[in-house]
Amino acid sequence: IILHRGAGRCDFRRWPAPRPERGFFMKQMLSILGSTGSIGTQTLDVARRLGMRVCALAANRNVAMLENQIREWKPQLVAVFDLDAAKKLRIAVADTPVRVVQGMEGLCEAASIACADVVCNSVVGMVGLRPTLRQSLRKRMWHWRIKRPLWRAARW
Repeated sequence: IILHRGAGRCDFRRWPAPRPERGFFMKQMLSILGSTGSIGTQTLDVARRLGMRVCALAANRNVAMLENQIREWKPQLVAVFDLDAAKKLRIAVADTPVRVVQGMEGLCEAASIACADVVCNSVVGMVGLRPTLRQSLRKRMWHWRIKRPLWRAARW
């Protein structure tokens, strides 16, 4: 899908693009910020279909869904923004080798983890801006679902 901008509105047009060679997506490691939301779960569905791997997950406070994602994807790092939820998650996944971090620094660490080739940011609002800026210093590929962090930063 190619995005054309004009006359104050966006027009989506399909364009036949060549398929990537086999094994292209196998090399990609993902870091997904906002993995328990609708965009994050859809990203994980696509990663599952393409055979991609996940090295970091981040969420706000949905411990039950995040625990299921940890057991399925086995990431190296998991960031939880809410401090109480991070404590609960540490107890829930004590039998796994995953490292659980918390707060804004944890979110920034998940965004800038060295093993990630692609970072998908679906964190809403100003909370997503700081990890975005931290990650931009590493010059990795970013996939944006929303523009609110940059839009709000411009207004701020």
